[in-house]
Amino acid sequence: MAVQNKPILFVSPLPPPQGGIAVWTKKVMTEGLPDGTPLTLVNTKIRGKRNIFDSVFFSIPELYRTFYIIFSVLRQLMANRPKLIHINCSLSAVGVMRDAICVALAKIFSVPVVMHYHGNLQDFAGGRLFGMSLKILRYLMKNAAANIVINTPSFATAQALLSHSKPPLLLPNFTEDKLFSLEKIPSHSTRLKAIFGGGITKAKGCEELLNAASELPDIDFHLYGKMHADLDAAFRDAPQNIFLHGEVHHSRLIAAMVNSDFLIFPSYSEGFPLTVLEAMSLSLPVIATSVGALPEMVSDHEGGYLIPPRTEAALISAIKKLIAQPEKMLAMGAFNKQKSYAQYRYSTVINQLLTIYNKILEKN
Repeated sequence: MAVQNKPILFVSPLPPPQGGIAVWTKKVMTEGLPDGTPLTLVNTKIRGKRNIFDSVFFSIPELYRTFYIIFSVLRQLMANRPKLIHINCSLSAVGVMRDAICVALAKIFSVPVVMHYHGNLQDFAGGRLFGMSLKILRYLMKNAAANIVINTPSFATAQALLSHSKPPLLLPNFTEDKLFSLEKIPSHSTRLKAIFGGGITKAKGCEELLNAASELPDIDFHLYGKMHADLDAAFRDAPQNIFLHGEVHHSRLIAAMVNSDFLIFPSYSEGFPLTVLEAMSLSLPVIATSVGALPEMVSDHEGGYLIPPRTEAALISAIKKLIAQPEKMLAMGAFNKQKSYAQYRYSTVINQLLTIYNKILEKN
């Protein structure tokens, strides 16, 4: 097999469940790379009943998943001899150990590895695994041909960990090109529609959202996502302007966004949330917390409003400020669409990723 025809191996999850990395992987595997390089995949999807918000634990399905991933990578290295491996790392404690084993295997076969950290490095580089997490993270970064992060706080952390010996790379998440052809549907209702998409849990700021809805009875709040145990009881007594839609197909969430007036995303911690990116691409103003990549995505006062996490009063104030300016709401939505089109389209970001691959392969 000629070198140029060897595949690139992705070590990454596919849906279900729906999650940022899984959606990212599905899009790349479906669309392929612009230069036609063949792609193969070791699917690292969650097994058993655990979901993306649960802590990792050493259950039988989880242990099986770990061994399956490691042996699948080894089999791919022996059978297909990929020219490059791209590992999408969720920055879980067990996940980084598994990724480190995969990187060690790749070194044996002299295959370069791209580590892509889909999360906040600064949140992870602490005392997990009895202090071992930082050592494992440094091992991954030192032995990767490239380290990709998704927001500027993670970029700063990566720079510090690497001591500037191997500069990290900043690559945003992407949204589908076809979203930009969808037009927002004008509402004939006198009531404004706010939308939220994600797990309905305290970590996503849904307790503050619930309280804000109680204070703003003239706005309808539509929540799409799985209800989690920490807020199940609270939402049983939700006001009449709260509408719970549960987990829905991605196309239905997009359709709901097209029919909404603005997005609320009061999460406590984020990497580079796809929901916000999609809302921007569909011309929605966004009220979000200033965590992770959100300050880079949402231009404060131009594309919406940024608030501190865990601040119910700030959330209510931002909503009131937004809805008091109907013309500015439209301008903010238009600004978001233009920004997303210029920076976050799949066709733009995937070419940036391909450039990273090519630079690595030129050296090997």
